[in-house]
Amino acid sequence: MIYYICILLFVIVMILAVQLFLQKRNEKIFKVKLSNMVSEIQNGNLSIRMICKSNNAFSEFTYYMNEIVSECEKCLIQTRRIERAQKELLTGLSHDIKTPLTTLLGYLEIINRDKLEPQKRKDYLNIACNKTYLIKDYINNLFEWFQLSLKEDVLQISTYDINELTREIIVTWLPQCEKNNLELEVFIPDAAYCVKLDKGAYSRILNNLIQNVMMHSNATLLSIGIVKENNDINLTVYDNGEGIAPDKVTLIFDRLYQGHEYMNNDNGSGLGLAIVKELVENLNGRISVQSKIHEGTSFLIKWPEHYKSCL
Repeated sequence: MIYYICILLFVIVMILAVQLFLQKRNEKIFKVKLSNMVSEIQNGNLSIRMICKSNNAFSEFTYYMNEIVSECEKCLIQTRRIERAQKELLTGLSHDIKTPLTTLLGYLEIINRDKLEPQKRKDYLNIACNKTYLIKDYINNLFEWFQLSLKEDVLQISTYDINELTREIIVTWLPQCEKNNLELEVFIPDAAYCVKLDKGAYSRILNNLIQNVMMHSNATLLSIGIVKENNDINLTVYDNGEGIAPDKVTLIFDRLYQGHEYMNNDNGSGLGLAIVKELVENLNGRISVQSKIHEGTSFLIKWPEHYKSCL
């Protein structure tokens, strides 16, 4: 009996010794793999992953380690993409500012150097003035874009009658519409539709959309309407202009996208619609766009209705 007990104890001791040996061996292998992985990460290689075939405490650690490195790699790729796109955007904006600035300097040099007829002098001054306002718009858009990117634009939310706010904004555009031979149609109910908004932000949204039609669409008709649909208040801004190519409709709100003909011209920086989308979402709204080449473009913004009284 004692003999069998000794044999059993010997077997148990051997099993524990083998397990301890294998554990020490696995720990040594794991430490080597972990050290190699850390070295690769320090050298900038975030594509490396650890492989652990055994199902033990090391495998769980390996899984989480690989997850962390994978997330770091995704963040690095995204950061590099944003940095590259921002550089391209700033390069494009620098070019856009340079073009009207060169024109402005050219006309000012002619005015200063040559003796001009009064009418021609007046025309050249008007052109120079327009280019100055264009540069001012570029700078304002760029400043606003950076404010939104850094979340520095603090909104003052109150409940407003969106119909009345919209009418007030549209009135300020009537002279410009007449000057550009742009027919303006307005469909706004007399009843008050209450929406939670920041008054200044909403003005920038609608002004940017109208300015976008003026500068980019070559439209002869601008239509602005507001309707109530279920629990939403819908604002529609439509123009019968050139329209947007199907492959570019989804890109027009991307502030890092440059190079398409709808926004990249002498009339604008391409930031206006990106700012519109950012402000709409900050105000708990949703914006979408539909467009057909040579038929026009329609922007739709949906706001949740607020059932308390308006300001």
